[in-house]
Amino acid sequence: MHKTSKDYWTLTQNGFTPSETLAWESLFTQGSGYLQIRGSFEESLEDSPQNLEYVRTTTNVCAEKFIEQSTKWGCYIPGVYSPHPTLNSEITNLPFPLGIDLWESGEKLDPAKSATGNFSRNLNLKTALLERYVTWKCKSGVVLNIKWRRIVHAQVKKLILQQVFITSDKDTEIEVAAGIDGDVRTNGHDHFTRVNCRAGSDGCFCTVETEGGNTVEVVTKMLGSDWKVETSDRSCRQIRKIKLKPGEQIILEKRSALSCDRDRGPLSALEVLNKYENTSFEELLASHIDEWEKRWEKCDIEITGDEQSQLNTRVSIYHLLRSYVDDDRVAICGKGFSSDAYWGRFFWDTEMYIMPFFLYTDPVKAKTLMDFRINTLPAAKENAREYGYVGARYPWEADVNGKENCPSYLWQFRDHQIHISGDVVYGFLHYASATEDHSYLKKDAAEAIIEICRYWMSRIDIVDGKPAILVVTGSDEYNPLKNNNAFTNHMAICSLKAGVSIGKEAGVSDKEIAEWKKTAENIPILRKSDGLVLQFAEFESLAEPDFAKCWTDRSKPYAAVVHQERNYRTKSSKQPDVLMMMWLFLNEFCTEEIKQAWDYYEPYCTHDSSLSPGIHGLVALRLGMDEQAWKYWKITSEFDLNVEDRKASQGIHIGCSASTWQFIVFGFAGVKTAMEAVTLTLNSRLPKKWDQISFPFIWKGQEARIIINHKKIIIKNMSNEDFKVNICGKEYVVGFKESVEHIV
Repeated sequence: MHKTSKDYWTLTQNGFTPSETLAWESLFTQGSGYLQIRGSFEESLEDSPQNLEYVRTTTNVCAEKFIEQSTKWGCYIPGVYSPHPTLNSEITNLPFPLGIDLWESGEKLDPAKSATGNFSRNLNLKTALLERYVTWKCKSGVVLNIKWRRIVHAQVKKLILQQVFITSDKDTEIEVAAGIDGDVRTNGHDHFTRVNCRAGSDGCFCTVETEGGNTVEVVTKMLGSDWKVETSDRSCRQIRKIKLKPGEQIILEKRSALSCDRDRGPLSALEVLNKYENTSFEELLASHIDEWEKRWEKCDIEITGDEQSQLNTRVSIYHLLRSYVDDDRVAICGKGFSSDAYWGRFFWDTEMYIMPFFLYTDPVKAKTLMDFRINTLPAAKENAREYGYVGARYPWEADVNGKENCPSYLWQFRDHQIHISGDVVYGFLHYASATEDHSYLKKDAAEAIIEICRYWMSRIDIVDGKPAILVVTGSDEYNPLKNNNAFTNHMAICSLKAGVSIGKEAGVSDKEIAEWKKTAENIPILRKSDGLVLQFAEFESLAEPDFAKCWTDRSKPYAAVVHQERNYRTKSSKQPDVLMMMWLFLNEFCTEEIKQAWDYYEPYCTHDSSLSPGIHGLVALRLGMDEQAWKYWKITSEFDLNVEDRKASQGIHIGCSASTWQFIVFGFAGVKTAMEAVTLTLNSRLPKKWDQISFPFIWKGQEARIIINHKKIIIKNMSNEDFKVNICGKEYVVGFKESVEHIV
């Protein structure tokens, strides 16, 4: 487990353990939004070539075994996608721009093989500055102390800055080779139809054309003179020999930029480097830090009394901030662009987990995420037609064009996980409720809502005179092809009700609206005779999973130790379904109903999905089960950070990062979402270990700061208008720039 730093802003790796490298690379991913780069070393590792070609297929990603690598380069421009022979459209891993290799007396620095000490890497979450330190004990007897630092610039979004500081204890000469490596693959496949690496007047250039039809330019320059340029078919590098005296420090600086033909901004990669060639590293770093400070001001959560929770929370928020792309042609992929393991695709995570973070901290960014769904409506309509339906059927795994890319051999998800269309409507409703921008539903999102309703009406069957949604996979992916799944049915009801509310203004006929209304009223949410909400019609007929016998090694996901055939015929679940539905529609279920569902379903949940523990923790807090909630908090907030478990090796889980934020705000702080309350309402359950939490929050356009400790709750009005707040059942009016205190 990583250690916290004294300022609780720095994620630190102490010591180099090869088996943990991939996880650290994911955690150290840097990004400007436009450009995302895994936290790989600058120097290449001899035993980890990045041009391996292999055939990757996938089933359950929780059980998939990936090829063994010590390092995995990843450089991505969200929006640049290419077709994969077995995986469909995926984000394209671009030429690696970070490379800086070092030699001393013919020996190459290789962290996996060289004699090194004092190794550490630090990611300053506040400034997004990554630093690394190492002492290299060369075979010649020379000892080099080396420091690296780099940023992906937050304002100049196409720009990468790197520095290397080298000090020797003896007279020596080192050789440096820095440039671009275009010999990379994405999930074992070469997506480049043309690679043109060439020397420029004072740097390296690489142009690639992708199978997806994009052209990408990569340009790198080493500052200073006396650099020679070498090129090959797929690489270009600047080379220089430098003499070192004892105690003398040299500083190397590399600048890189990327651009592509889908850019909305006018500057090419070369033009970016030329524009800032006379601006120093420190000046550029200052403007980068200034931008990150503005981001953190809107969303930082301060936790007093628990150093580890403080750091874990900031790691999660950092990844949410850096993965956001200011472009409504894309959303945030399941790995937060820290890897191509999930192919850069967009899932239901967007509406259910990620969007709420931005909705209550920076609503403009939340709108960008929802606008992506509006912009990809044509693809959703085409998807419905391909299945023989009318309306719009959003894909389970969307690429940049909004097309379905879940492989056909995973038909139980691709064909049957249809709740995603309802999830999109829920996202529209949530955005409109939290911003009070109800015109968004009647104008921007209206067509999407209407077409989704039409899809539901054509997908719903009539059985015994009543509507039924048959053969679906709900939010719990371990129970496919079931009838009248509670989560799916409720999402259909939600969609149809939304359509009814805006239909007339959107030009829908009275007859069609009446049909939607009648159907919504009659879609069943099945229950047992004792009132328990059934996950689906067949749930009670499934076998008991017998976890004690079949799942003895709990360090592995359940799906990795049992065959899919066994998994699908038992009551085991990957993540919450009924409880997820109840969490989204809390006003429709009483505490007794939720507790009944918890007691029945929670023991069956394997939590194989990173999306599972957060929702369980939120529900536990609403039920007053603080100990269970704390258990799920630990799992959620540490999910990617336990590098020994290597869960982050193939990228961080951005939905889990968002769950961490939700856990604190909607859970421990007890803030009700705008889908549950009209007035800002909270009823906190602060962990005993924590002394206080403090965070900014935007409620229907009003900016506030919420401070909670074990004695009182303080709401500060940071806006220009009064607003109402309900704290633990008592109503207050918070005046302009004033505060209210509620004694707990």
